[in-house]
Amino acid sequence: MLNDEWMTGFFEGEGCFTWGKSKQRYSPKVLIAQNEKEILEKIKAHLGFGFVSFNGKNCYRWNCGGFTSCRKFILRVQPHLKTLTKKKQLMRFLFVFPTLMDASNGYGHNCEAKGVEERIKKWKALS
Repeated sequence: MLNDEWMTGFFEGEGCFTWGKSKQRYSPKVLIAQNEKEILEKIKAHLGFGFVSFNGKNCYRWNCGGFTSCRKFILRVQPHLKTLTKKKQLMRFLFVFPTLMDASNGYGHNCEAKGVEERIKKWKALS
């Protein structure tokens, strides 16, 4: 049976926090890659959001993007994160998107390109 603990472990091995850019704004994203579509569909059903796509390289991805979906995902996995690598990745992700966990921020305030790009540079310097 799929649960949040199992899904978090799977995410720690196969997923990442990232972002996308459109026009002059950035948007947070969470991705999980896998060559078996079925498990990603199960994760999607378990969470109730996100989508599964084929990336053309014999690999499927579960994706969620935007402040609301990423916030929901983080609230589900954060209590179960075990690896220091993913904990640091999440801390850096929240540094780049400082208002992500603010539930009133559904549309991503403070995500203009210049501010996010400066925080991304700082993130990369921390790596």
